[in-house]
Amino acid sequence: MPNHDDSPFPTDPRKALLTLRILWASILIGLLVFLGVVLVVKAEPSRDADLKSMHDLLFYINCGMLFVGLFVGYTLRNQFYKRHWEGEVVTPQGYTNGNLVLWAIAEGCGFFSLTIVLISGTMTPYIWPAVGAAASIVINFPNGRIMFPSYDSIG
Repeated sequence: MPNHDDSPFPTDPRKALLTLRILWASILIGLLVFLGVVLVVKAEPSRDADLKSMHDLLFYINCGMLFVGLFVGYTLRNQFYKRHWEGEVVTPQGYTNGNLVLWAIAEGCGFFSLTIVLISGTMTPYIWPAVGAAASIVINFPNGRIMFPSYDSIG
């Protein structure tokens, strides 16, 4: 059985859920704030073909990072859930750690995408991985159902 005493996160499911919702919102707000910064200070679009090909290469790398990263993130989240499964629920520590890993991977891809927009001076197509990353974070809003027992199975 995992030791929950060394976790910096609450061990009460309700407190853990509140903490996760604050972190979830902070991640999204961070992406939006950086998007605002990018829109204010982005470079002028370059006419240099070599720079454009470098930006395109970074874009393709970012797309690959997003697809592979999300696959790895979902897999790791499920592994955290399995490792912290007790009875019919996942412990708050497992739920918190699993979601944070997934969100961090998506956030990293989003920031990389916005950085490419910043250096290229062009929104499309370089913004699309950030949109995908933000969508992934949004659809994984922490509802916490997996931390609470299902009373439907009891009758």
